[in-house]
Parts: sequence; C-alpha cells; structure tokens
Amino acid sequence: MADAPQEQARSRSLPRAAMVGAGETRQLLSALVFLASELNSTLDLGELLNTVMARAKEVMIAEAASLMFLDEEAGELTYEVALSTVGDVLRKTYRLPLGQGIAGHVADKAEPYICNAPYEDPRFSPEADRATGFVTRSILCVPLNTPEGLIGVAQVINRKGERGFSEDDKVLFQAFADMAAVAIANARLHEEAVEKRKLEREMSVARQIQQSFLPEDFPTVEGLSFEACMRPAFQVGGDFYDLFPLDGNRACAVIGDVSGKGASAALYMACLHSELHMALDFDENPQQVMYRLNNIMHKRSRRGAFISMCLMLVDPTEGSATIFSAGHPEPLLYEPGQGSAAPISCDNGFPLGVVPDQEYAPTRLQLTKGAVLLGYTDGATEARTAGEDEFG
Repeated sequence: MADAPQEQARSRSLPRAAMVGAGETRQLLSALVFLASELNSTLDLGELLNTVMARAKEVMIAEAASLMFLDEEAGELTYEVALSTVGDVLRKTYRLPLGQGIAGHVADKAEPYICNAPYEDPRFSPEADRATGFVTRSILCVPLNTPEGLIGVAQVINRKGERGFSEDDKVLFQAFADMAAVAIANARLHEEAVEKRKLEREMSVARQIQQSFLPEDFPTVEGLSFEACMRPAFQVGGDFYDLFPLDGNRACAVIGDVSGKGASAALYMACLHSELHMALDFDENPQQVMYRLNNIMHKRSRRGAFISMCLMLVDPTEGSATIFSAGHPEPLLYEPGQGSAAPISCDNGFPLGVVPDQEYAPTRLQLTKGAVLLGYTDGATEARTAGEDEFG
C-alpha cells in the first residue's frame, strides 16, 4: 500500500544517528528527542500531520509513509496523509474496513505489525497496489493510541536498502507513533477549543439579534399593564413573546415556543415573528391570524419543526379576554380574592405547522378589575428540582 501527497515538512535535517536507523539505544533516543521537539512545535493539525509523516518517512528510511484516522461510525480507516508517488489517489478514494489489510489488522488488534513479504502474507490487501501501480515490498504499521483509545494507524512502506523492517525499527516507530498520537490529540483539542470560541462568539451575536425581536417597550393600553421575562437555557432558543395594541383600546399578547433548541429554533422563531407581524397588520381577527400562520409555517416546516403558541386578545373596556391556543400550555388566571391562580381550560388545537387548514376555536372569559392573565412556556413548568422532580 502506497501513500500520498505534499511533503510539507520543515527543511531541517535529522541527526546522523537517526538516519543510521538500526539498533543502539543512544541512536533511538537521539531520533526520538529530535522528533519530540518537532511534534511539540505546532498545534495546527494539518501542519502537524504532514510534519509527522514526513519525519516518519525520513527516520525509517522508507519510500512512502501514511497516516490513517479511524472513522468509528463507519468502522473504517481513512487516509489523512499519504506521502508517496500515488498518495493523491489513495487519499481521495481509498477507505479500508477494520480487520482488512495490514492497516486494518493493526487497527483491529491495536498492535504493531511488520510485513517484509506482503504478497505472501494473507493479511495483506493488494487492491491499492492494483489501483495505483505501486509495488509494496515491505510494511511497518503501528497503532496510534491515546488515553481515550485508538485514533488511527501510521505506516511506513518499502524500507530503502536490501533488508526489510526490523524489530528495532518497530520499537523506534511505535515510540514515535505514541508521541505523535499525543501531539495529534492535543492539536485536535486545540482545534475544538478554537471552534468552540468562534461558535460562542457567533451565538452571542445571534442572541443579541434574537433579543432585538422582543419588544423593548410595552404598548400603552388604558386599563392594562404588561410584564414579560425570557431567560434562554442556551445562548439562543425558540421561546418568544410579543404585544400588539389594537384598535378600540384592545391589546393582543402572544407567547410561543419553537420545538428544539439553539440556533435552528431561534431562526424559526424569527421567521414566525415576521409572519405574525404581517398577519396582524393584514387582519386583526385573531382567528384568521392563527389560521394563516399555521398554513405558512406548515409550508415552511423542516424536519418536523412546529411551534406551540397562545394568543390572548384582551379588551379592558368590556372586561373580556379571548384566547386561542395551538398546542401551548394552558394560561393561568388570577382573580382578586381568589387566593391562587387557576389554569384556563382552553380548546387547544394542534401546534402551528403540524396540520394544514387547522381551525382554532376561541375560549372566552370575563375579567374583573385586578385580574391577571399569565402565559408561559414549558421551560418554566418542566424545570426540575435537584431531585429531578418537575416544578409544574
């Protein structure tokens, strides 16, 4: 098996002892100390991988070197670096199942393996040679182990000179691979940390944008006062609320919850927010608004996304409230002298976006002076105690 592309290593030459290759402890230590300094010189994963394999090829006096990462989900090895005359072909097209070929055998057993007569070894898989025209004469393959487990294998192919790879070569290459595995794991962690910081910055901006959709000032409607609060469990979420003054000294309060969490829910929420404003501008009839919104969101729904929503139309002059609920938790009503708030039994329809042409029936009630209507999302009721009991 041959292996691939650009040998982007630094041009410093190895110590003479490392180039001799074969056996004394001082020679091995000299090579390993040099390689340790190389491996610890960068946290850039791409640069590190090329450095690792270029040095491996040089240290082991080999014609080709490759590094394959384990795809645990697929149960396959994939080429990340392949330094040889046919490396590009391998890196782009070749995947090796665990247990197949020398590399697959090493990954499966997590043990190093020397093969100096590959075409006589039943473990050897000649498909890559046939596909590329490369001729494999000898292979030294070792596992890349980390404390979290195997991440791949490293191999050198065709040792230059008359002899194949030796046990001393195996000791040296495995020691090198152990250091390389730690360096690769550190580089991956660094990459993940950089991506995490980038995502956090982006989510912070997304949260600011999401907050901008919520009303900063509540409308002035004689006989009514408003309060609202939202605290996302994550940087952004799918909960929302809004308040609209209507003609005739009335007001419309809306609270909703998009299925799911994070950025996708926030984007869906922003879409609904815009459609809600347009629907209310077009028609102040809340029943028609609910019907229209449901059909719009049904057309735009992806991967089963839906929205629970409660719309409350309040008329303080008549002392009345009309409630439309689309799969949302029942609002609560507190009346003066009542002692505690009680849930309002609503005619609850499907959440928005689930079934087209859904008719939402109104629930009407009379309000006395001092009454309080409370809408909320299930993020409040499903919050849990330390003992995992829901607050309700």
